[in-house]
Amino acid sequence: MASLNLSLLAPNVDSSRLTDISRYINKYARKFGITTPKRMAGFVAQAVHESDGFKALKEYGPDSYFKKYEFNKGLGNNVAGDGLKFKGRGIFQTTGRANYAQYSKLIFGDERLLDNPEILEQPEYAVLSAMHFWDQRKLNKEADVMDVNKISQKINGGKKGRAERIKLYNQAIKMLGVKTSSIKGFLQY
Repeated sequence: MASLNLSLLAPNVDSSRLTDISRYINKYARKFGITTPKRMAGFVAQAVHESDGFKALKEYGPDSYFKKYEFNKGLGNNVAGDGLKFKGRGIFQTTGRANYAQYSKLIFGDERLLDNPEILEQPEYAVLSAMHFWDQRKLNKEADVMDVNKISQKINGGKKGRAERIKLYNQAIKMLGVKTSSIKGFLQY
């Protein structure tokens, strides 16, 4: 696989953060089966989009913005303050008490993220939470057939940022030396 040069996809972020993110992607990719250029391109393109070029390892917005997550049963938020406490964090913006509890068990084997959710803002755990998400939703399968639209749908649930995701995917596959003839959702920019 060609070298992972995240600065090509996220040029406006501190180089030390990119070094950390890259190190942890490389450290954990094999564990989650992200072992081919197609899979890596899919993962990295989505990661760059979801984290605003790795600048946002926590969701943007004033405290009042996160009230929309208060008592959201789908997120497992059942205590006043859960909306703000369990706002999006990590590369894929893990959101909600239930998701924090799940990833805490997967990463640490305990519930420490429920008491210290900001741990997901640390590059290592930001990457690990995203890779667990990727693995649970079987996104390697979608990456193998280069279906960027289905990957995006499973990560974000809609078409939000579709053009940007495809643009980043195109850049990632070129960076990693993937042939582009069979990409679903491939657009030239």
